[in-house]
Amino acid sequence: MASGPVRRDEGEVRRTDDHRTRRSRTPNRGEGHRRPCCRVRGIVLRGPDRECRRRRRAEPATDRARTRGPEGSPLTRLRDPVDRDDLDVPREPGGDVVAPTRSLEDALWTALTGVPDPEIPAVSVVDMGMIEAISTDGTHAHVTVLPTFSGCPAIDVIVADVKAALLKVKGIDEATVETTFSPPWTTARITAEGRRKLADFGLAPPANGDQVLITEIGLPKMSRCPFCGSTNTRNENPFGPTPCRALYYCDDCRNPFEQFKPV
Repeated sequence: MASGPVRRDEGEVRRTDDHRTRRSRTPNRGEGHRRPCCRVRGIVLRGPDRECRRRRRAEPATDRARTRGPEGSPLTRLRDPVDRDDLDVPREPGGDVVAPTRSLEDALWTALTGVPDPEIPAVSVVDMGMIEAISTDGTHAHVTVLPTFSGCPAIDVIVADVKAALLKVKGIDEATVETTFSPPWTTARITAEGRRKLADFGLAPPANGDQVLITEIGLPKMSRCPFCGSTNTRNENPFGPTPCRALYYCDDCRNPFEQFKPV
């Protein structure tokens, strides 16, 4: 073997020199100096990563597909058992307290729709807006009734009929019916269905906006006839068969009729 220094490949020496030259041109950044890097689409790639990316671009797509692992089998079951956090979200209130109470009060309202006004049997106390409140306390029902007029002779009959209807509802063993004038009853409380029933009965319902003060003397001079719909009518007597009704006469169809006094 020949003695002497070992010769290196010229390309290797050149690359080494170039590397040293680049390092010599790099400004001193202290002990935390990092290797040169490049930025591709906002991502920093260092030397080895950049070289790997270059090789993958040159590699055929079929070769890249071979390097992937085999396709896994689909997931056939849950890895963890179903727990409470996997259940459906809670529905609307329907517990042992809310649902029975609500359905019981609905049943009470339905029962009272069958209680007629003794003076005007075509309408119920619900149609007339006489029921102010309904509540239950277990099997005990509480109802507040608003009399239509002070001194109404039918109020005692109405209270008795309301109580009897409440006791017929399943789940009610006791019923209390009270009357109050606060808030006062007005003709504005009559429902649309109640107004229709009054007209069919032949009793002119009070029109909206016809309310008058109780202290005023007199009634509207005219009212719409429930038989022909004419307003060519006149008030003949402010006192009808009951305190809540007045007598009118229609000059078109020549029929007398009653109107529910607006208050």
